[in-house]
Amino acid sequence: MPDRPGLEETLRSAIAANMRYYEAWGRIATEWLLELADLGRGLQVPDAAAFRQASVPATVPAPRPTPRQAASSTLVLEADVGEEATGAFLVENQLGRPVDTPLIADQITDPGGVILPASLEFEPTAISLAPEERCVVRVRLTITEAFTPGTNYRTVIRGPDLPGTSIPVVLRRAEPAR
Repeated sequence: MPDRPGLEETLRSAIAANMRYYEAWGRIATEWLLELADLGRGLQVPDAAAFRQASVPATVPAPRPTPRQAASSTLVLEADVGEEATGAFLVENQLGRPVDTPLIADQITDPGGVILPASLEFEPTAISLAPEERCVVRVRLTITEAFTPGTNYRTVIRGPDLPGTSIPVVLRRAEPAR
């Protein structure tokens, strides 16, 4: 079937519009999570540690994901070169005891395993959670020229002292607009 004139351009425009739509939803969700974290700051107990600012006590236990659900959740961060790729995730202490842990990320690698000289920043940098307590964590990274457009770079976020905290992350430099 021969290509119709303009079909390729129409398809590109539709894909670009779709990406802008989801990017806008990502920004809205991030802003909502930041506002939620700000609200949680007012719910602290007076002697709470400074890095517990974003923690919110759980009033209703969240349903526990199955191993298959947990393994399939990936945080995707994308931005233009020079811009900050940002996101947020929720950490819950499902242990029967309090836990204090720093947040760390593995080295960022390209699809061939080459390490990229970049690292994620977290807010808060460490968490302290009572049993069943939750905390919203913000994550960010400035996308540099070292990121190739359209390439998926990978890392994993961990809370070493909180078993089961393993969040796969995909980082991307946005494709230049055509």
